[in-house]
Order: sequence, then structure tokens, then C-alpha cells
Amino acid sequence: MNRMVLRRDLLINFLRSKLPAEFNFADRLRRETFDSSTRSSRIRVMGDPTMYCEVLYAGLSENDQEDTAGTTVLDTDTFRVNLWYYYHDWSEYSKSSQATFDNILFNQHTGIITGLREAETLNPDAYSPGIPLSLTGIETSVISLDESGVELAHFLTFTITIR
Repeated sequence: MNRMVLRRDLLINFLRSKLPAEFNFADRLRRETFDSSTRSSRIRVMGDPTMYCEVLYAGLSENDQEDTAGTTVLDTDTFRVNLWYYYHDWSEYSKSSQATFDNILFNQHTGIITGLREAETLNPDAYSPGIPLSLTGIETSVISLDESGVELAHFLTFTITIR
């Protein structure tokens, strides 16, 4: 298995371990996530309600890294992670989708952003050293899933570089 695929799969497995089981995953760009596809095709890919995570290969990092011997290595892979979580409003924060979305991202034990910041490495197995990572470009917003703006979703995007 090539290095990029191994790292992508490690990242997806890490995200699966943190996200609710209802999340759908993709390791490539799906048309239904960026065009005005029919609602039924979007639901087929992103779920109903929308709980979807996409891990996209973004290429080799432009930053040279040095290994412990001081040798420059260029084996850093960069991935873009996009996550959609259905939006529903409520008069109380604790009952709103914002509370659940914040928990998915920042919970002390299960939050994906918290987990990636604290992990600093992805471990292929119990016997291998961890693969160092860095997290950048974290952005959240609420976006429309349809042209009318009736269906909304919380949206997270970030870049992760794995060395």
C-alpha cells in the first residue's frame, strides 16, 4: 500500500473513532457535496439527516521537514477534511445542533479537533511509532444545502499535514 493511502486511511479511521457512527465517509470528492444535485442524490451520499465527512488528498506539503538526523525529507502528505452536520435551531443552546456540533469538534475526550491537536501523531498500530501531524486552517460556518436555503448544515474544514 502506498504511503499516501496508508496515511489517508489512518486519518479516516481516527475520524471514525471520534464521530458518531451515523456519519458517512468518502475518500474522494463527491459531486453531491458541491453542486445543486437533487435532494435524493445528496441524501444518498450525505445521509438524512446530513452527517458526512470527506477526506481529500491535497498533495505533498511544500514545507521541507528534517528527520532526527537532520536530513531533509519531502514525504509529507496534506489532506483537506470537510465535515457537514445537519443544522436545527432551538431556543436553548443545549438542544440546538450547535451544541452537538461543538461537542463533535471540541469535546475533551471525543472531539475531533481536540483529539487531533492532542494526538500530535497517528499510530498505524500498537507496535509502530506515531506519524507526526499538524493541523491548520480550521474554519467553521453554516452553509445552505439547497438553492432555497431551507436545508442548512454546520460545516467544518481544515488541513492536516502528516509527516
